[in-house]
Amino acid sequence: TEADMTEVAIVGTFHFPDRFDIFSEKTQKEIGDFVGEMAKWRPDAVAIELPKREQKKLDAFYQSFSAKDTAALHSYGKITTYGHEGELTTLNEAVQVGFRLAKKLGHPQIYGIDEDMELSDELAAMVGDAVEKPFAALMRYQEERYDRSEKTVGALYRIHNDPEFLALDHAMYLSMNAVNKGNYEGARLAAQWYERNLKIFSNLQNLCETKERVLVLIGSSHATILKELVHGCPGMESGSAFPEGR
Repeated sequence: TEADMTEVAIVGTFHFPDRFDIFSEKTQKEIGDFVGEMAKWRPDAVAIELPKREQKKLDAFYQSFSAKDTAALHSYGKITTYGHEGELTTLNEAVQVGFRLAKKLGHPQIYGIDEDMELSDELAAMVGDAVEKPFAALMRYQEERYDRSEKTVGALYRIHNDPEFLALDHAMYLSMNAVNKGNYEGARLAAQWYERNLKIFSNLQNLCETKERVLVLIGSSHATILKELVHGCPGMESGSAFPEGR
């Protein structure tokens, strides 16, 4: 890596608990194995899908976090996301995977880079029909791949970072964009989605100013846009922490 380049690995995640019993011994081992895989990439920062404006709280939560916490339900305290106050617990993948990875690497801090602006429910209702078919195709692809896999946490992560899965996921937003009932409803909703991702990317750009290798753990729906932005951004280059290409 050139001295002035930051390598960025976008790792798409699903949202826990999904289909796993997160606190079972089996799942805990699978998460540990997956974290171990990513740790080999040696990022000097781990960024997660929690709001940047809550960084002070995240700092406190991360300081109090111990790898022993992950095997049981544990709350770190209140955090506001999407305008609602809730608790950040060990049921969240940002904690189970993100905190655990950063701690394993001895990082003093973990970084929230989300901008959790809400998308218009009204517009979403207007474009819902257009998303049905692409969403069904995405789910079909995921389940067919999963059924043929070893059905572990790592296997589902491999699916969520597979180029074909990411293309099907992004296709939902492009299908939505076509809806025009007289006032570009689909494009307006897609614009909100892109705005959110551009704000996330702004947070990432600022983080990258002081880092050499950043791993971003974020919902896989964001991955296509963020990877494209990383690819085109001066001073950044794409890295691959998982699953292939190291």
